[in-house]
Amino acid sequence: MEQQIIPDIDIEAILSSLTFEKETKIVTDAYYAQGYNGEFGKTAHFTMDTSSKNPSVILHTPAYTNFMLYGRKPGKMPPLAPIESWMKAKGLEGSAWAIRKHIADFGTTGNDFLTPVLGQVKETIVQKIQKSISNAISSK
Repeated sequence: MEQQIIPDIDIEAILSSLTFEKETKIVTDAYYAQGYNGEFGKTAHFTMDTSSKNPSVILHTPAYTNFMLYGRKPGKMPPLAPIESWMKAKGLEGSAWAIRKHIADFGTTGNDFLTPVLGQVKETIVQKIQKSISNAISSK
């Protein structure tokens, strides 16, 4: 007869029930500390994806996040809506076209504030997952 070492627990249910408000706040606080005040701070959030064999924690961010973090090479004009939104958030008036043209001609530099913060957040997420599973095992 085979002995069961780990009690019968529903790992998927445990992982699916986790929330990451504290971790999201750490990320958005770092964003605001850079002087930013756009969509990223209002919409960024973590979720747990248990749909595959290897569950993962995902940080959802606006489409422009890579450009914000790593910059944009010269070449083509960026879309109008994000530039207008950025101008509104900064209280700027003037021509969005001129800003788009400047970006197309010269590109932008990024500000990767996120990588160091994710290192910090990763540790808290791992601890949260470990604690949740440990609590479920010890309660069996």
